[in-house]
Amino acid sequence: MHTEHLGLTPLESDMSAKHLAQFEAFVDAVTAHDGTSAFSEQTLVAVRQESAARTDGTHNRSASKARLFFISNDDSEILGAWVAVVPTPDAAGVLEGAVSPKHRGRGVASQAVSFVISALGKENLSQYTAWVHQVLTGEGDAIASAAEQLTSQYGFTPVRELHKMAVLLTDDSRTRIENATKNAALPEGIAIKTFEPATDALAWLTLNAAAFASHPEQGKLTHDDLAQRMESSWFDARGFFIAHAPNGLAGYHWTKVETAEEGEVYAVGISPAWQGKKLGKALTLTGMNHLAQYRTENGAQLERIVLYVDDDNQAAMHLYRSLGFEDLSVDRMYTH
Repeated sequence: MHTEHLGLTPLESDMSAKHLAQFEAFVDAVTAHDGTSAFSEQTLVAVRQESAARTDGTHNRSASKARLFFISNDDSEILGAWVAVVPTPDAAGVLEGAVSPKHRGRGVASQAVSFVISALGKENLSQYTAWVHQVLTGEGDAIASAAEQLTSQYGFTPVRELHKMAVLLTDDSRTRIENATKNAALPEGIAIKTFEPATDALAWLTLNAAAFASHPEQGKLTHDDLAQRMESSWFDARGFFIAHAPNGLAGYHWTKVETAEEGEVYAVGISPAWQGKKLGKALTLTGMNHLAQYRTENGAQLERIVLYVDDDNQAAMHLYRSLGFEDLSVDRMYTH
């Protein structure tokens, strides 16, 4: 598919290695400017999996993971990128996108979204959810307002809010986190160890599915999804904590350090059998302390710990606020 209007050229990517590299560079540039990514981890994984399948010849069109769209100018500069994660029988598709910071406010998003929706088919929009990620700069409110108008124009309405919360790391907060971790009592019979891929992977997938049985993304992770994350440059088993019980895995806290400034409470999951026994708090503090004491290759310490939590998960939000986290931004999900 290919159209051209007013010097802007939308096109659907062939998912080549070249296009993947261009997309990754675009994502990095937008994230560096906005202070937050315009694409979720699951969306990025889907794009990489799709590109790899098409590159190595194992691609099956009926099992496509994602479709990637670009909009460029006459100089072949990428002004915007959109991803449609393909819906499956078990999960809705996902739409996410962004415009290059220096080209915002010029109608790029409007034309790009029109092209993407035409490619997907308006009759298929009910199979997708759309995410709008808040920009952490002075232009954030204007961008959020424009995104709201654009999603409304195509019949999408907001249904979910995801809060990004943060705690700043200072000498005082590092000491406070360390002391709280030492004083956090573990339930009887629980031992916390770091993740061992060879022995823990399958059991972790079972634990994660049970812990997030009602979660629209996290609970659906597969062995391929786990393998993809373990191959990421940020993966570090030393920051992946597993709570072992006598009869299996009771919970986990997976941390993530992707930049020199920020560490993330990537995921905390507790087996239903161990919920309500304060294991979640102990695991959360274990990961927080790891991030609080973490040093990069050049010896620098992180500036903050962040996490993402659904607005309707009041119990988790209460726990995180009690541990010093404060709201930083809110992302919104829309359905058709």
